[in-house]
Amino acid sequence: MRKILSVILLGTLITLFVGCSSGSGGGNSDPTYSISGTVSGAIVNGVTITLIGAATKSTTTDASGSYSFSGLANGNYTVTPSQLYYTFTPASTAVAVSGANISGTNFVAVSNSISGAISGAVLSGVTITLSGAGSATTTTNANGIYSFSNLVSGTYTATPSLTGYTFSPVSTVVVVSGASTGTNFVAANVPFTATFEIEHVATDGNIIIATTGTVIASSATGGASNAVTVCFNNNGTILWQNNALPGYYGKSQIINGNLYAIRYFWSAGTANIYIDKINVNTGAITTVVAGTFTYDEVILSLSPGNPIAKGSSLAVSSNAIYVVAPNDATTGRATLLMFFDLSLATKTVLYSNDCAINDMDFTVAGNFIYQIEQTVLHGSNSGEIDAFTTDGVYFGVANFPETFNNTLANGNMLYMSGKDDVSNIASIFIYDLDANPVKSIPLVQVGGAYGMAFGPNGEMYVAMSNNAKGPVRLDPSTGNISWTGTDSGKSVIYCNGKVFLATGSDKLSVYDAATGNHLN
Repeated sequence: MRKILSVILLGTLITLFVGCSSGSGGGNSDPTYSISGTVSGAIVNGVTITLIGAATKSTTTDASGSYSFSGLANGNYTVTPSQLYYTFTPASTAVAVSGANISGTNFVAVSNSISGAISGAVLSGVTITLSGAGSATTTTNANGIYSFSNLVSGTYTATPSLTGYTFSPVSTVVVVSGASTGTNFVAANVPFTATFEIEHVATDGNIIIATTGTVIASSATGGASNAVTVCFNNNGTILWQNNALPGYYGKSQIINGNLYAIRYFWSAGTANIYIDKINVNTGAITTVVAGTFTYDEVILSLSPGNPIAKGSSLAVSSNAIYVVAPNDATTGRATLLMFFDLSLATKTVLYSNDCAINDMDFTVAGNFIYQIEQTVLHGSNSGEIDAFTTDGVYFGVANFPETFNNTLANGNMLYMSGKDDVSNIASIFIYDLDANPVKSIPLVQVGGAYGMAFGPNGEMYVAMSNNAKGPVRLDPSTGNISWTGTDSGKSVIYCNGKVFLATGSDKLSVYDAATGNHLN
């Protein structure tokens, strides 16, 4: 009886166990699904993809930008990509899983960046400073383009800067969430302004020194005025300025780090003519007296209202300074030629001439000094070229029916600026070193040509006055005029791609040497 009960009980247990096992291992469990997609654009590999909602997971994209989440139950999810320095479109995507896998949940990555351009008076080398959500600096390229990349999202301020220039706008606020383009600025030159009337300019190729050429405090009857000098860099920033000396400046030239300038000063009816040697780095001045002349001598060689058009002049060669001054007590029109070494320690009178001429300007070429003058020949104006050896030997004179204002030697040629006395047209007259005429170049306008300067490619720049406008850029070999400026003035120089014209006002007029664009 006991055996029978044991068998029955064992069979019941086995039946119960098999039934329970059969009920838990069948094919009726809940199914699972996946969400997948790709990231394209500025970055694809290693982007973090976060899943929240019915489940929370994260993964990263592979080398092709693909990602996938598996084992997901039905429900609502949000997929969000993230990577430092990048923004994604869309920023996130809502996905509803309902009985099927979801593919194509894609995103496009954009690098967080700021870019723009500088236009106007300068393009290359402008510093752009970024502040705000992050900080960085960069400089514009030759085309004025700049960019910042690898930025965190946020608000920034971009500010351009370069010594000698102003920018509009001064700065720009940029909200970065992706690529921000078109953060642009326009550059303008800082005005080359001074506290006096600029009549003369000189350069050593790196800096510009402007000097006063008019009596700005009183007339030439003994009143006081200051001879002012201001040194600019090529962008208009004043490096130094001095006005410690009485008088006013005539012609000047830079050589070996010093500006040599003629200075006039009247005292008790006597005109004193000085040579100032001014260090271009510091403005320190060394002075010598070139000569003392009676008031009448000097005033007769000056034009009313333009006291530096005639009278003493200065030229500098590689190792000497030559000064020409009036030297006749009656007419004030004779020539005194003096020599100084560059230290200004030695003075020698080389030549004295009692001819009735108005001394105008002169230049040094090789071993000769060429002086241009204006005299009266047979009742009409005559341009005159006097020639001396550099030790003072006078060897010739030539007369021409032209008005000469300035002279400049370049290579084996002499260039005279002035006007044709028949047509009244401003002109450049070219002579060889024997004072033989080579050609004349009419500058189209009625008036007068004055100061001249050569550029690095042999081009010439000419200051224009007496109702004519300039400067004029021309090719002296062909006479072709490239461009003509819009200002009057009597002194011009070329410096680092720009042309500077002294207009007789309190600022220099600046032009782009290649295009003629007015920069200030």
